[in-house]
Amino acid sequence: MDEKRKNSVLIIDDENSNIMALTNFLSPEYTVYAVKSGQDGIKAAEKYLPDIIMLDIIMPDMDGYEVISALKSSEKTMNIPIIFITGLSSTGDEEKGLAMGVADYITKPFSPATVKLRVKNQITMLMQKRQMEETLKHRELMLSAMNNAVSVLLRAEDNRSFEDSLIEGMEIIGRSVDADCVEVWQNEMLDGELKAVLKYFWFSETGRSIKSDYPVSSFPYKAVPLWEKHLSQGSYIQGPVSGLSREEQDFLSVFKIKTILVIPTFIQNQFWGFCCIDDCRNTRNFSEDEINILRSGSYMLANAINRNVTQKAMIDEMRNAEIAEESNKAKSLFLANMSHEMRTPMNVVVGLTDLMLEENSLEANLKNNIKKISIAGNTLLGLINDVLDISKIEAGKLELMPVNYEIPSLLNDIVTLNIIRLEDKPINFILDINEDLPYRLFGDDLRIKQIINNILSNAFKYTQKGTVTLGLSCQKDPENKEIVWVSVYVKDTGIGIRKADLVKLFTDYGQVDTRANRTIEGTGLGLSITKKLCEMMDGEITAESVYGEGSTFRIRIRQAFVEDTVIGSVLAENLKKFRHQEEKSNIGRKLVRPNLSHIRVLVVDDMQTNLDVAAGLLGRYKMQVDCVLNGNDAVKKITEENPKYDAVFMDHMMPGMDGIETTREIRTLQSDYAKNVPIIALTANAVQGTEDLFYSNGFQAFLSKPIDIMRLDSIIRTYIQGK
Repeated sequence: MDEKRKNSVLIIDDENSNIMALTNFLSPEYTVYAVKSGQDGIKAAEKYLPDIIMLDIIMPDMDGYEVISALKSSEKTMNIPIIFITGLSSTGDEEKGLAMGVADYITKPFSPATVKLRVKNQITMLMQKRQMEETLKHRELMLSAMNNAVSVLLRAEDNRSFEDSLIEGMEIIGRSVDADCVEVWQNEMLDGELKAVLKYFWFSETGRSIKSDYPVSSFPYKAVPLWEKHLSQGSYIQGPVSGLSREEQDFLSVFKIKTILVIPTFIQNQFWGFCCIDDCRNTRNFSEDEINILRSGSYMLANAINRNVTQKAMIDEMRNAEIAEESNKAKSLFLANMSHEMRTPMNVVVGLTDLMLEENSLEANLKNNIKKISIAGNTLLGLINDVLDISKIEAGKLELMPVNYEIPSLLNDIVTLNIIRLEDKPINFILDINEDLPYRLFGDDLRIKQIINNILSNAFKYTQKGTVTLGLSCQKDPENKEIVWVSVYVKDTGIGIRKADLVKLFTDYGQVDTRANRTIEGTGLGLSITKKLCEMMDGEITAESVYGEGSTFRIRIRQAFVEDTVIGSVLAENLKKFRHQEEKSNIGRKLVRPNLSHIRVLVVDDMQTNLDVAAGLLGRYKMQVDCVLNGNDAVKKITEENPKYDAVFMDHMMPGMDGIETTREIRTLQSDYAKNVPIIALTANAVQGTEDLFYSNGFQAFLSKPIDIMRLDSIIRTYIQGK
């Protein structure tokens, strides 16, 4: 045995014979120091710091008790085990020595075997104590390292600093066990098999020089079959690579690792991956204490990575949400602008043709041409509405606006509109209803009209002769009496739909059988919008057809119950005979307008043609109409009060100061006239919710373009006629 590695023994005795005997017994196994007095013994103990002191009690200068007292009072020597060697044999002497901290007694004369055994026992206990102290110290250092690593990770604020902090934490862990590499691997399914993917790593200088030549970013578990089984069960893999299985040695040998520790990590009870700690210099086994502490460290690293990924995903989601919100705002603005830009010219077309059709002096052929323009204008308006509706649906801006409505009025509007679509076709239009229909319901009647009109529009388009039937019935929900299910069917004897095309009916921008229907106008959006509207009412739409014979569409939507009143037999028969209200195509010509020649109104619009249409429609009431092309001139007119206007018709989207800003400016003028003059929004911006926007900004009423003659008449009678 190397003498430098021997444990040492200090003998303090005033008799040469005792020193020689003890030295002979112990020197083969220990380094032996010897002195003859207590004073010299204290000095030697502080100089050599022996593992064991063998101390005589009876000595001339200082006895053994005095020496013990001195040694135990010194910080350097207080923990050295002391064995008394003495001829004294009284119980009192032994008790006194034990009370002062003596570890053992050897009585004279010496027995070599006894001396060796007692010294060996003390050395063994000493080494165990030192080992325990080293273990505890190592544990404290590792725990301190883990705390430091946690502190480092908690300092991370963004992705860049997180990566730096994580690697710094891995370095702290690696150095705490004198390792050369710390790696974090995460499980991922790639190409249909489970693989371990390297996420982060730290190398010491030694590790970097050895392992950088063999970079590996992922590997399949089938390369080391036992790893997935053991790790997924929570078992670790550790020890010298030379002691592992042949498959593991073959896999790891290329990396020049001498000792490896693989610790599985679990997140939410799922096998997430593992941490790998490598020693490229030493062959050793990690202690259970080390492994337990490193388990917590590996979980900390994996959890930090997972939390960072989750946090990053949340941040990305928030950013995406912000982008989506901005996108929706942009879409909403686009819809408003597009609605305005597309409806404005349509207002001119529809408005002027309506005015011209009211002239009784028109020649028949000219009137017929104008009627065709009107029909084309209304068709184009329908297409515009479809495009705007699908855009609103995609932007998430289409909302239902439920109100109390009357079913007879709803059916009358639907029937009178679709009579126009008959044109000169030999088609029998049938309304199939019963007298027990509820008179009123609660729902979005405008969207219900849109749903039914879309289906009827297609029925009339694709039917050249025969019959188109509209049927409507209602039934209370058996479990909730506050719910009414409205069932609608539209049946035609038209060209029908091929079986293969039925599944494509309700897709966006899709027309079926385009070759046969190439002469029929449409965007292919109507049925898609209809389906979405039905779903918004917790309903559905289905279709069945026999190609060449006709089609039947069935709709079921939910409405709210209002009252038990039904339409009755008389009203049901009138509706079937289309007598509930005059045909809408004749409304404009048959409308009796009051003479309002004493009324003066101001129309504000940035387009001269719009002013012409508005002035023409208002002129039918004999009103005096002034027009301006911008908001500033409108404010000036109201400020001057010369003349005073009975009402203002205000466009919304105008360059410079828009209609809302103009109205606000008018309402702030210091006169009762400016604060109270009725201002009616006259705008092509018909996006859902716009009406409330105007009401909340000082407007009294809302009139969308193209101008509905009946709506205009109602507003005039409500806000202007009584002045």
